[in-house]
Amino acid sequence: MDGGRLRYQPGLDGLRGLALVAMLAFHDSRLQGGFLGLSTFFTLSGFLITGLLLSEWGASGRVSLRRFFGRRSRRLLPAALVGIGVAAVVTAALHDGQTSLNFRFDALSSLGEVANWRFIVSGRSYANLLATPSPLLHYWSLAVEEQFYLVLAPLIVALLALARGRRAILAGALAALATASYVDGWLLVRHSVDRAYYGTDTRALEFLIGALVAVAISGRQFERWQSRAVATVGTLALVGLVWGTVVARVTDAGLFRGGLLAYAFGSAIVVIAACEPGPVRALCSLDPLRWLGQISYGVYIYHWPVFIWLNHARTGLGPLALTGARMTTTLALAIVSFVFVEQPIRRGRRLTGRKGWIALPAAAAVAAATALVVGIAAPPLAATFAPAESQASVLRTARHELNTTPTTSVVTNGNRSATTAVAPHPIHRVMIVGDSVALTLGRGIERWGANHGVVVLNDGVIGCPLLNGVDVRGYWGIATRSADPCQTRTQWPKLTAEFKPDLVISLYGAWDVYDASLDHSRTWTSPGQPAFDRYYTSRVEDAVTRLQATGARVLWLTPPCFAANNGSLDAHAPWYDPARVEVLRTIDHRVATRAKVTISDAIHDAGCPVNFDIRPDGVHFSDSGADTTMATLGPIITRMGDGS
Repeated sequence: MDGGRLRYQPGLDGLRGLALVAMLAFHDSRLQGGFLGLSTFFTLSGFLITGLLLSEWGASGRVSLRRFFGRRSRRLLPAALVGIGVAAVVTAALHDGQTSLNFRFDALSSLGEVANWRFIVSGRSYANLLATPSPLLHYWSLAVEEQFYLVLAPLIVALLALARGRRAILAGALAALATASYVDGWLLVRHSVDRAYYGTDTRALEFLIGALVAVAISGRQFERWQSRAVATVGTLALVGLVWGTVVARVTDAGLFRGGLLAYAFGSAIVVIAACEPGPVRALCSLDPLRWLGQISYGVYIYHWPVFIWLNHARTGLGPLALTGARMTTTLALAIVSFVFVEQPIRRGRRLTGRKGWIALPAAAAVAAATALVVGIAAPPLAATFAPAESQASVLRTARHELNTTPTTSVVTNGNRSATTAVAPHPIHRVMIVGDSVALTLGRGIERWGANHGVVVLNDGVIGCPLLNGVDVRGYWGIATRSADPCQTRTQWPKLTAEFKPDLVISLYGAWDVYDASLDHSRTWTSPGQPAFDRYYTSRVEDAVTRLQATGARVLWLTPPCFAANNGSLDAHAPWYDPARVEVLRTIDHRVATRAKVTISDAIHDAGCPVNFDIRPDGVHFSDSGADTTMATLGPIITRMGDGS
């Protein structure tokens, strides 16, 4: 260490390269635990940043936070801003209204370094990366890193000043923060894996482990036996990290109950080993890995928009050729960015002095304006993915109704009646559950309810399947689904207890027509095959049982057929086969008959084949399409209110 600078370690660049390979393989659906490469980045970042601060403090007795954040800005902002521009181009090329509208807020939150909280609030799941594609989804990790820098750097400087440079006090404070982050993750993952995965508070653990190791070894010179021990243990740790990338799953709550803690410690050991003579340093110092590590930031920035755009449907390429095209394009962009944007600015050859202070904010303003233009120029939405009335507003209306006298209007032959005595089983409140198809149809049910004196709570959820707890293979690649990704086991009892629905309408199927693996991607099965049918039957039975437990009547709607639109997806993909929908319909009927649940084929019959006037994207209902469909569905609800 010299003058606030750390001695260059080529092995650390190579370690970045290895971690990046894991991440790219994960996003290319080739390594299910490759997301852990990002954890190694976090730990390495905490180690390096803390080491730099300690080095500067040791050299001068002070730390210039102004220079520190200036260096970080020159290192990170240029490529990040260009990356937003690339993502804007991809978003416009996708010509998808919802993606374009989302891009406005995705880009602005990325510029504000709060993208992770944006994706938490909007319910974007990291496990279903391509199910709800945002070309800026990967910026969540950049936001976490920058937020951590904003807190860690001043904290370390303050602690060093208060403790007069005593490392023990600094280490104790960092250990306390790491413990708090670990406990926080343990508690939060019970409610939402995505909240724990995206949260700065929960992911701080990995940075803090790196920071603790930096405090422990900063300024120390290992003796020969210690160096050999580090090399040996580091080799074993690296094997453990590789094993983790093979077996880990992004939906596993165990990540926040010791998994990420163990992985962060393993990464920290490998970081040290990459700086000491031995197998780890030899591997990580190989030129290809070291070179990849040097451009890793740009590769990470550009790869995700490239991966979204280059898919099988658009290119017609097979798996290996597609991977090659994605990697080649990404590397080309990263190299150009590194040579002509990142290095000149970082090394001070461009935008020096006042120019830098003016140019970077100006570029950020241009990026923000671009995001707004992309949103304004968005093509018309095929469907609107939000309830017509917010759940909070509906629940207030329901509470008011429940607290008034029982003389209320009810549905009976489509007319309003002044007393509940008119109908033997009056329907005052209807709750809708299901996926995004249910959500968009539910908007029509909401409007129908407003015209018939019925309060409607629309709880359709984007990307919500019944085919849970398995690996699923679809247009996005392979995704691992948790046992309850939509938290229906907590959400349904909570809403039904407060809303007290008289009728629950259920519609699933859009996310259930895909191939499934019941043995962790070793073998695959699909609708119509015995293993799939048995498993899906158990999922439908579970949902029906839980809905019946609410005490409300249940109307189970069988799913319509689905089709690709605008050539954006492979129209001949097996999941668009109407035979798969027919299998789901048959299972629905079998379960409903045994459970004595009312079931209707109204949506299925009207939606096979697909009527693009009703469902413009081949999947979801437009508002006018949902209203048209209520001409058929409305009388069915009315008859249930009449008790007929």
